[in-house]
This record gives sequence, C-alpha cells and structure tokens, in this order.
Amino acid sequence: MGILIGLCCAIKPQWGAIIVWGILRRQWHVVIASTLTLLAITLIAVQMYGLRHYIDYLPVLSFLSMHGEAYYPNQSINGLMNRLLFNGNNLHFEQNSFPPYNPVVYICSVLFALLIVGTALLYKMRQKPTVIDLALVMLTLTMASPIAWEHHYGILLPIFGLLAPIWLSKRPAATPVVAYLLLAYFLTSQHFGFINRLANTQLNIFQSHLLFGAAMVLLMLYRTRQSMAARWASRRAPAHSNP
Repeated sequence: MGILIGLCCAIKPQWGAIIVWGILRRQWHVVIASTLTLLAITLIAVQMYGLRHYIDYLPVLSFLSMHGEAYYPNQSINGLMNRLLFNGNNLHFEQNSFPPYNPVVYICSVLFALLIVGTALLYKMRQKPTVIDLALVMLTLTMASPIAWEHHYGILLPIFGLLAPIWLSKRPAATPVVAYLLLAYFLTSQHFGFINRLANTQLNIFQSHLLFGAAMVLLMLYRTRQSMAARWASRRAPAHSNP
C-alpha cells in the first residue's frame, strides 16, 4: 500500500499529507515505502528534466491556491465561493486566465482546508488505523484542494463500495441510513445540466452538488469510524459475573 501511496503523491503533491498521517499513527511500513517510492520517482524526474521544474512548480501552486477556478466543474470550496461572489467565468473554462484574487475566497478556502485536513490528521490518532481512516483522509485531501475537478472525486466509487456493505448488512437496515447513502450517491454520480441556468443567481450554490454529496460521505465515514470504535470498546469490556 505504501508504494501505491507514493505513486499517488508523485501525481498529486498534496497527498503527501498521507505520509504525515502515517507518521502520526506510527505506520512506519507505509511511511517508509511511500517515502522511498516518492523519492525514487523524484530523483528520476530530476535526472530527466532538471531540478528547476520542481522549483518553478512552487509559485504555480501558490498562484492556483490564491485564485482557484470559478468554472462549475471545480467542486471545491474555492469554486463554490468564486461562483457565489461571481468572481470569474462560471459556465465556460477560460484556458488562459483565472479568476481575480479575492481575499474572501482565499481565506474561506484556507480555513476550510485547515479545518478538515487538521481534523482528519488528528482524528483517533492514537488508535490503530483502519481502511475507513485511510478513505477518510484521502477524501479530505481531495475536498481541501482549491481546484478539485469532478473527475478527482472518482475516489468516491470505492468509498461507496466500502460503506454500503457495512451499513446495509445490518438487519434490519435503518431506513434513514439507506436514504442518506442513496442521496449522497445521487448527488455525486449525476450531472444536473439544468442547474447551470442558475449560474447568474445566488442559487448557483446548487452547482456544487458534488461537493455537498462528498461532504455527506465524509460525515458518514466519521460516523462509521465512531461506530466501529464503540463496537470494539464493548467487545473489550470485561464481562461481569452474577453474584
């Protein structure tokens, strides 16, 4: 798994936070494997293309975080705020330009990222991590990006495949939970072209339906992890004998 995480980090640098997540949980096999994989790819890239590409990439990341993208397929807080404040082109992708810097958009994006990433890194840090924890941090890093295109949320499909059996296997399955999962899947799997008619109104917030659905899934991951922890605690509790 560490090798795969290292490959992901080579493509999406912000996923390097998963290595920090592993360090905090003392998952040294994952940390070492992912770090060595990332280091090997970096050395090969530097040898082929030079170090300058990495140095030049830092101001690019800074620029993207400060401006973001207003185009509606950007399903992030940055995109939502840019659209809500009519800061940039909502309906058409402008290849050679970005939305003007807006301090409200930038501050909201940074605060949101700090909140959800910090929570994911520290949540149940002292407990042995599970696949739910890994899914949680991966989805968090996707949502925290200033530019999160629709296809970046492809990670949701395996997450639904992880969550559905856990909750639907309960007998009887709770109707609110089933409805919640179905609504989250509906919001994240469909393209609602008619909503773009609201692009020039304050109701353009509904263009961020994928982001809202992803937030529902994120909350469900936290709820699932909490439920697992409570179940484990009950199993570890000593049995009391009758007098």
